[in-house]
Amino acid sequence: MEALWTRFQPLALEVKKISESGVLGAPLALQADLSDDFQLHKIPKTHRILDPALGGGALLDLGPYPLIWAILALYEHPANQGAAPSNVSGTMLKTPLTGVDRNTSFTVTFAERELAAQAILSCNLNVTSYQPGVIIRYEKGTITIAAPIYCPKSFTVQYLEGSKVIKEETRRFEYVGNGWHFQADEVARCVRDKKIESSLWGHDKSLVEMDVFDEVRRQGNYKFPPGVEKVV
Repeated sequence: MEALWTRFQPLALEVKKISESGVLGAPLALQADLSDDFQLHKIPKTHRILDPALGGGALLDLGPYPLIWAILALYEHPANQGAAPSNVSGTMLKTPLTGVDRNTSFTVTFAERELAAQAILSCNLNVTSYQPGVIIRYEKGTITIAAPIYCPKSFTVQYLEGSKVIKEETRRFEYVGNGWHFQADEVARCVRDKKIESSLWGHDKSLVEMDVFDEVRRQGNYKFPPGVEKVV
């Protein structure tokens, strides 16, 4: 499995539990952003974020983190029944320094089964992230997740009656270390149990993620140098 460590953190597991409990109704819309000001003019063009030969750019370096929240809240939701996105739409601004994407926004729609929801996701290399990092809107409430979205330490649930907030709860988390070990533990369990994939992040989600990125790159006309995508 990829280094999508966020998916294995206790906060993510709790958000998924609430999301799928039905207490907030069905998810309808999600916004998520991960951005950082890399000071592009001050770093070498061989830096991973700028070098197309290293898969540089905002989408593949920062984009997995906004997308992981869309996969958790929308793709994994029981009402979606494991269906792939019905539509992916993206747009890119590229840096003239090396031609990698500097600012990328993409919309991922799920409307193939009982779920009808949309995620609006963004990643940028020349601005910082904002708060909250993720907003998930449901029929009867919202979940807001604090930045940084790769390792958030709190989220807030608002319960609504119409447009009125009738209840609000904030949950906070503290981890020993930096939060990487939860995925390491899952890998160890899979090895111990002789599994070829994790039940939390199976091969289907890896394929969904890469299909989304490939489509956004296609629409943005962002092509890697020859050989970068070759499997040997």
